[in-house]
Amino acid sequence: MLQNTIVPTLKYLIYKQTIGKFGVFMRKWNIEDIPDLSGNVVIVTGGNSGLGYETVRVSAMRGAEVVMASRNLERGREAIDKITKKNPDAKISLMQLDMADLLSVERFADEFMHSFNGITFLPREYTVDGFEKHFGTNHLGHFALTGRL
Repeated sequence: MLQNTIVPTLKYLIYKQTIGKFGVFMRKWNIEDIPDLSGNVVIVTGGNSGLGYETVRVSAMRGAEVVMASRNLERGREAIDKITKKNPDAKISLMQLDMADLLSVERFADEFMHSFNGITFLPREYTVDGFEKHFGTNHLGHFALTGRL
C-alpha cells in the first residue's frame, strides 16, 4: 500500500521538476550549475568507473582536489590518466580503499588524515542519545527513519 502512494508521488515530483509549475519545459541541470569547488577536498569511492568516475571528472573540472579511493589501483591510475588527458590541471590523487574490508577503511582514514592534515573538523559534539553528532545525524537518524517507515 505504501509503495502505491510513494511511486505516483515521485513521478509527480519528477514531472514537476522537468515540466515546471506552469507546464513550461524547464532547463535541465548541467555541469555549469556546479559551483567552483576550488579549495575543497573531495573523496570519491569507486571513482575509477561509472558514476564515481564522473564524480571525480566533474569535481576536478570544477577545481576540487579529488582523492579517488579505489580497490584496484591499476584501474584507478587508468581512470586518472583518462581524466588528466582532457584536463591536465586536474588535481587527483589515488588511494587504495576496499569498503568491504574494515582494516582497509582504517588504513585509508589514517593515510588521508596524515596527507591532508590541513583539513579542520568541527569540535566533537553528541546527539541527545549520546552518539557522535555527524554519525547520529547522517547515518543513524536516516537508518532509524527508514526502518520505521
